[in-house]
Amino acid sequence: MKLNALLIFMIAAVVLVAGCAAPKGPSADDAAAAEQVAAEQAAAEQAAAEDAAAMEAKVAGISFVSVPDEVVIGKNIEVTWTVSGDGPVKTAVFYSTKSKADVETITMDTYAGQYPKVMHEGEVGEYSASVPAGALIPWYMRAYAEVGGEGVWSEEVVVKTVVKLSDGDAMMEESDAMEE
Repeated sequence: MKLNALLIFMIAAVVLVAGCAAPKGPSADDAAAAEQVAAEQAAAEQAAAEDAAAMEAKVAGISFVSVPDEVVIGKNIEVTWTVSGDGPVKTAVFYSTKSKADVETITMDTYAGQYPKVMHEGEVGEYSASVPAGALIPWYMRAYAEVGGEGVWSEEVVVKTVVKLSDGDAMMEESDAMEE
């Protein structure tokens, strides 16, 4: 009998210890804490994304919106560009008859001309210019903007100047007139 009682006591002790040591399922407090951590992480990620978007909006940028591939000699080259960033804007188009695409550091003196002669002043947004094309040559252009004190340049574009012949064809270079 003592042996049976001892055996029952030992089995009960093992069951009791096993129950105490068994892993617990998540409690309501644990679930609430996990939801709060997840909500805080989501809020932090959203705040970081908003900060990144705000910083991107403040970075000065410039790019051409429209530039013709060619223009008839004597007509104007109509160009449009957009300026982004934060702060007041001064902007113009700079041009030359030779490409400056390989120049490492572009300055306002890199290109031969500027149009308009006095820079547009305003806010970020879209700007346009009508640059006279008076010679049968390619025109290499870049848009420039100073945005909140930071200077930025667009990529260089080229516009060919052509002569329209009476049959409607375009003469691209002076040497084209010599060909039959």
